[in-house]
Amino acid sequence: MNKQIIFKSIVPNPAYNPADKNSRPNLWHHEPANRNLQIGDVVEFLCNGRGRGNHVRVFAKVTKVNRKTFKALELPRSYSPGTNWIVHFEADPDNYSNIYIDLTWKE
Repeated sequence: MNKQIIFKSIVPNPAYNPADKNSRPNLWHHEPANRNLQIGDVVEFLCNGRGRGNHVRVFAKVTKVNRKTFKALELPRSYSPGTNWIVHFEADPDNYSNIYIDLTWKE
């Protein structure tokens, strides 16, 4: 089973109510990606606790895409900026998480 590649973006919340303090003006929207990863995409994936300090979520920019793997450089605002990652598209038995392409990331 391969990991799914999913687009992730922020969209306005149609049910937003400014009078309700628990209501949020924006929501995350997820949809299956209609393309493969490309160099320069900002992705989010789980590293299964292999990161420093037991962090599990990585935000990185894709630097190379191969048939079975992709390489990425961890971004600022992530736990350990500058860390190089090699991520397999094949599902790791311990980590069935998806790969999210973040369409709203701002440098």
